[in-house]
Amino acid sequence: MFSFDALISSIILLIFISLIIYEFAYSAERVQNMLEKNEKTAFAITLSDSLIKNRNSEEPEKGCAEYNSKTRRVQSNAIDKNLLEKIKPTKFGKYELSAIYTKTKNNKKYFFNSNGKNCITIERLVSINKKNSVLGVVVCEK
Repeated sequence: MFSFDALISSIILLIFISLIIYEFAYSAERVQNMLEKNEKTAFAITLSDSLIKNRNSEEPEKGCAEYNSKTRRVQSNAIDKNLLEKIKPTKFGKYELSAIYTKTKNNKKYFFNSNGKNCITIERLVSINKKNSVLGVVVCEK
């Protein structure tokens, strides 16, 4: 026979199972949000790394490192200011290069600055015209 105690036990068991399922769903959502944020951070770091370690005269947003003709190589962390000034806001799939700036002790100069949402800024120490500076790269979602 079915008893009242068994009914109460079944209801309590169903409540606990529902709570566990809810917790799993909430945790999965948090993990997904964290992965999306990490993906944007990884992209911004990779883009800033590409800017200071590669050179592309036709598309300077993919690299604007200074070229050393004696060694016939690009100089990592040394930026060609002429190429840096040619960079414009650029879309890369889900993300967009929204701003680039240089920062010294006394001033901050934006080469361009467009509005975006959910932005992240990566700053790297570089040399521009043999002077140390901080290069800021702002990546936003489209």
